[in-house]
Amino acid sequence: MRSGPIDCSNSSADDDGNITVHLGDHIPGIPANTVKLRLDYNVFPQWNVGMNMTYRSNIFSRGDENHQDVNGSVAGYFLIYLDIPMAMLIKSTTSACQVL
Repeated sequence: MRSGPIDCSNSSADDDGNITVHLGDHIPGIPANTVKLRLDYNVFPQWNVGMNMTYRSNIFSRGDENHQDVNGSVAGYFLIYLDIPMAMLIKSTTSACQVL
């Protein structure tokens, strides 16, 4: 067991290095809102077009547990993935192209 003051870089910590957690506090790096959507459309029997969309709301960076960073939070963002898999003439073989 350590004796004496603990060197803690978090300004929210008390003299013992403990950080008080309150109801409603969030874990840094995990967005409060995440929405995922998948759409598929069969153009032809062997040709399918699909899209994945993901939205994540703003987050506070890891290491900014007390939300006091002068740069604030990381803004929310969308990710969109398009895919066009096409079945070949041989039924057991498929091919896919993904645009990021």
